[in-house]
Amino acid sequence: MNDELMNVRPMIEDDFAEAVIIMMHAFRGKMVMLKSWSDKKIIDLLFYLPTFDKNNLDGNYVFTYEEKVVGILNLKWDEQQKIKKPPKFNIFGAIKRFGIFKLLFTILSLTILETKVTKDEMLVDYIAIHPDFRGKGIGSKLLDFGENQARKNKEITKYSLMVIGQNIRAIKLYEKLGFNIVKTTKLFFLRIFSGIKVYHYMVKDLHK
Repeated sequence: MNDELMNVRPMIEDDFAEAVIIMMHAFRGKMVMLKSWSDKKIIDLLFYLPTFDKNNLDGNYVFTYEEKVVGILNLKWDEQQKIKKPPKFNIFGAIKRFGIFKLLFTILSLTILETKVTKDEMLVDYIAIHPDFRGKGIGSKLLDFGENQARKNKEITKYSLMVIGQNIRAIKLYEKLGFNIVKTTKLFFLRIFSGIKVYHYMVKDLHK
């Protein structure tokens, strides 16, 4: 890949269509209940939730190659979360559209995986790369970008992320980049509906 054709920038509303396709590929592997759904239906669900909210784009970034969105990064920190606006979501319309059982357990699984941030922390809420562009170093570049954002804030001393225990490749990458596992969580309920057995909370100390 030509470095001159790469760029990381804040997400804008025009990026949503490309970004949600990337999320669909990542989302499908985490929610076993949705494996029978078509790509189009999962994309429809992600738009409906909404995965991306034009009123809450602070901390959302895209990685572009030849101006095409091929990677996404979402960062969370304490001050950002305090001013975040509640997203608009029609739960009754969603139930009618997607069915109450799968919808509610999908939302519940995502809620369980939701991580609160401390005052001294910047969290990688999610990072995802388009399947056609994986293995090209984009994930490392996005994580480096996020770390630079964290270091700009003097109150931030920890750079953190969550990773599924089965994702050995990602764990090895994160360890190589200086992250260490500080907590492992096992949730039987989550395993039934998402297929996730354990997930790790990994932290990089920015003082080192």
